[in-house]
Amino acid sequence: PQHALLPGEIALYDPSAGALRCDVAVQAAARRAADLGARVVRGAGVESIEPGADAVLVRAADRSWRFRRVVVCAGAWSDRFVPVAGGGPARIVLAWFSARDPGAFGPERFPVFVRESDGVHLYGAPSTDGVSVKVAGPIRPHPTADPETMTRLVSADERVELGRAVARFLPALDPDVVRDTREEAFDKLDEYPEGDHRRAYYENKIKWCNLLLK
Repeated sequence: PQHALLPGEIALYDPSAGALRCDVAVQAAARRAADLGARVVRGAGVESIEPGADAVLVRAADRSWRFRRVVVCAGAWSDRFVPVAGGGPARIVLAWFSARDPGAFGPERFPVFVRESDGVHLYGAPSTDGVSVKVAGPIRPHPTADPETMTRLVSADERVELGRAVARFLPALDPDVVRDTREEAFDKLDEYPEGDHRRAYYENKIKWCNLLLK
């Protein structure tokens, strides 16, 4: 019932699908690596990766290391170091929308989704905070030369386009209200001490709400 389906549309349900909290996953991976003996270097942005005849040289700030092998997991920054199949980084516009009935959009009742409806591409994830739902897709990704310098502001036209798609296909979400989402995120943030990895999730949510409220 959370989705408004058009005549003739069908849905395929994959019970093995799910959503990954990337901030928590990265922190967990780093902790596990340290537990197994790895040295985790923080606050050192990699500047270059230089393959050599017998080793790979990695430079970061005023330091450098030599390794037999290097695995590059730099996301949108990967093409700075290795050729990336399928093109470089792209700007993806997404937002969180308040749910009128948050319980209807929890992971148990509202799985991750991807849909194509009447020429509109839409995807999203369930609410993990009991307040808001992540939605993206109506605005196609735009290639960007540098993820550092691309605009992260959501324009007024983009807000309208996102809201129009949400109102049409996810009518139980409020296409306009994000202020309450931000306030709830502030309250959640206060529950966790400095240094707790869970703060990153709510800090990012507050930033997006601030952009949408401009």
